[in-house]
Amino acid sequence: MKELLGPIKIIFTGKLFISLSKFIIGVLTARYLGPSGKGLYLAFTRFILLTSQFLSFSSGEGLVYSKKNLKIDKEIFGFSIIYSCIFSTLACLIIYFIKDILVAIIPSFSLLTFNMSLIYISLISTIFFVSILKVFQANKIFRAYNFFSVLNLLLQLVCLILVILFFRSEMDKVLLLWCIAISSTSLLALIYCFFEFGLPTFNRLKEITNNFIYSLKIHLLEFPIQLENQLGVLVLFSIAPLEAVGIFGTALAISQIIFYLTNTINLTLFPYLVGKESNLEDDLIEIMFLSRLSIFTFFIYSLLIFFLGEFLISLVYGEVFVQAYLLILILLPGIALEIVFRYLCSWLKARNEVLILSPLGIGSLALNILLIVYLYSIFSIKGAALAVSITFCFRTIFLLSYSHKFYKTGFLSFLILQRSDFLRLSSLIKKVL
Repeated sequence: MKELLGPIKIIFTGKLFISLSKFIIGVLTARYLGPSGKGLYLAFTRFILLTSQFLSFSSGEGLVYSKKNLKIDKEIFGFSIIYSCIFSTLACLIIYFIKDILVAIIPSFSLLTFNMSLIYISLISTIFFVSILKVFQANKIFRAYNFFSVLNLLLQLVCLILVILFFRSEMDKVLLLWCIAISSTSLLALIYCFFEFGLPTFNRLKEITNNFIYSLKIHLLEFPIQLENQLGVLVLFSIAPLEAVGIFGTALAISQIIFYLTNTINLTLFPYLVGKESNLEDDLIEIMFLSRLSIFTFFIYSLLIFFLGEFLISLVYGEVFVQAYLLILILLPGIALEIVFRYLCSWLKARNEVLILSPLGIGSLALNILLIVYLYSIFSIKGAALAVSITFCFRTIFLLSYSHKFYKTGFLSFLILQRSDFLRLSSLIKKVL
């Protein structure tokens, strides 16, 4: 645990700036674009992010895992270049050939295809950027990871402000400058890698096969989870008005603020578990402690939302977004269990037990799609929020049952703080300060 404190402190500092930037972006898009404009903004950015995640086949996770075999930083950088070139080309070709089919199936998709060059450039830049961030994570260069993650959000924020000030919040300009922001950050991160690692090497290309096999195995779990986390926005985009998409996206963003803490820990936890000698009992103790601590933090946040959420949403986002308050309350139970799920996933990925989790990822994705469509038809956007919460609960309970069966862990050992945790937390705080 001591080895994690330094990286966690670095990453968490960056996450604070990222969360602040995302919060300001969320407020500005809500205030100046309105529910419809915010809905379109969310649909475009989610489409780019999810398409790049799907067609990169979780190769970034493979890069982190490959640190076991590739001890030379240049080799990992070289792998990232190969993957990025192949998968960005593949992504553009697939989108080019299926765009008309997508529009025919989902007419609202035509709102995103007004400038296909924008989509292609955004896809290429996003795939390269995410791959480079994984190079930083694999080599535990968390300061660089922080810097470029924050820089990307700051550039997006600056571009959004420019559109509001000079272009009267025109949506085509908003999306154009979003593309410029991600492209600029990707290029700068790539240049940094050349200075940090030198020219990439491709000496051990045989490892690409093993690395890609691991990536494919993990992709069966990783992508359904990533898709599921953002699926509500895209499904609603295809069946609901843009106003509903904007309100639902706002509720999802507010309810998932806790993920800035858990993602910080998981970013350092995965390479830490991969890079050390496996000790089942000690690793489980750490996972359960981190899970209990995060759940306790989330409980305090939930109380704040329950008592002040409606007032704060009206004050910050505007009266039209007050509907998001009820959606947040519906999402909170699912988000709480999702915290546990993410910690268990990091541990099982590090143990290379990803094939066990693949049916869970695919099954929960299918369940989420069916529930969103069905419950939305009955309860409108409240039904979509309920569908997401139910699915999060389902997959976490499944994974807790798996852990209990094969590793003899108790359900409550991941959820409720113990007396010894307070003493340990006090000791960790003193070390950090």
